[in-house]
Amino acid sequence: MIGGLGFKASAAPFHMWTPDVYEGAPTPVTAFMSAATKTAALVLTMRVLVTAFPQEARLWTVTIAVIACASLAVGNLAALVQTNVKRMLAYSSISHAGFMLIAIAANNALGGRALLYYLIPYSAMSVGSFAVVAARERELNRPVTVEGLSGFGWERPLLGISLAVFMLGFAGFPLTGGFVGKFYVFAAAYEHGWTWLVIVGVAATAVSLYYYLGVIRALFMRPVEELQLAPVVGGSPPSERVLQTAVAAALIVTVGSFFAVQPLIDVAKHAAGAIF
Repeated sequence: MIGGLGFKASAAPFHMWTPDVYEGAPTPVTAFMSAATKTAALVLTMRVLVTAFPQEARLWTVTIAVIACASLAVGNLAALVQTNVKRMLAYSSISHAGFMLIAIAANNALGGRALLYYLIPYSAMSVGSFAVVAARERELNRPVTVEGLSGFGWERPLLGISLAVFMLGFAGFPLTGGFVGKFYVFAAAYEHGWTWLVIVGVAATAVSLYYYLGVIRALFMRPVEELQLAPVVGGSPPSERVLQTAVAAALIVTVGSFFAVQPLIDVAKHAAGAIF
């Protein structure tokens, strides 16, 4: 069961499908998989293990912790060498599965609240990132690479700034919900007595800075090259306005979840109370 749930959550070593599927699928479908599918899989994992197998907690907590460490290692190290943005986000998704599995491995009420809170900004950042990638794909008429984002922050300020905020949120910087989510996850692991797991998570976060900040560098610190943008006919189509609205909404959730921590934690506490 853990193997099947890990496969759905894109956790290592059950992650082998994730990079190819994220890269090959239409970007809107990829956005749905990165948010909705992962959310359902992780919540189901916590519900099944805590509710159905409490007597085996001494076994599955260690197993989930090992899978979390594997996901953090595979996701972050593989993302370092990716040039395709969708493929990089796929490995980032594997890494974040590891962070959220730490909350499940903690097997306590704080871990339940941490997981349910973490999923809110994470889902917003995932959907927003892939929406920006979709906009850039439309302009370039080809897959988006990190180099293909050169100067995008100056060309499309709303989308560029939003993508930069999403990258900072993935990395766990303050003023984004990603910071609070990681803080609660680490607090749950520490409460469980697993300081070593906190150290692994912090080290993985440090490694992730390289590729997240690399995207921001491309957005604002690299000149626009001859990218041969595809011509846009007829001004701004309705789909473009919907896309920009989705990015703006994801940005609001990403930043707002940092400032509205207590209401969201109260909701997560109420939801987790049905399990723990």
